[in-house]
Amino acid sequence: RGRYLQVIRDNAAKAASLLRGMQDLSELDHAGPDVNVEPVPLRAFVERALSQYEVALQRRAVRLACEWSGVEAETRLSTDPDMLIRIIDNIMANSLRFVPEGGRIRVSVARIGDRVRFEIANNGPLFSPEALDKLFHRFYREDRARAGRDGHAGLGLYIVRRLAERLGGTVRAYNDESAGEACIAFELPLADER
Repeated sequence: RGRYLQVIRDNAAKAASLLRGMQDLSELDHAGPDVNVEPVPLRAFVERALSQYEVALQRRAVRLACEWSGVEAETRLSTDPDMLIRIIDNIMANSLRFVPEGGRIRVSVARIGDRVRFEIANNGPLFSPEALDKLFHRFYREDRARAGRDGHAGLGLYIVRRLAERLGGTVRAYNDESAGEACIAFELPLADER
């Protein structure tokens, strides 16, 4: 009986995730959400956002490393905190989906002039050349065989791109072959430039 309840819970979570993705997609495709910019204490915000993944990371024995460059405790980013958390959540969910048990996820946040660069990398499989071209397209899934199993609809990174653009930023994916990492990096203006 307990096993059946867990299957029901898992399927309900997948359905809820798909509905959230479709709602986000609809919102982004129709005039986009309002951007509500406010000063965000960057370091505290990112640490709080990542803390919600502690249980999932521990369950799979995945190590999380955070690297900071030029980001002091008082560094503030003028951004929409709801959009920023959605970007981080979508990239982290993607990393958790592909990182192997006992693997690692690295989060790097660096101030570069008047921009902040976020990089979330994992030591799961590297992106294929095809994926690098299509990763941020709507409904793109690199591994078609896993499509139905994990509730993954191919919307997360498309939503990341659209939200980053709404915030005046950019996003890209690449492989760091020397570190054996698949990386998603996005940059946002430190101050509101829109």
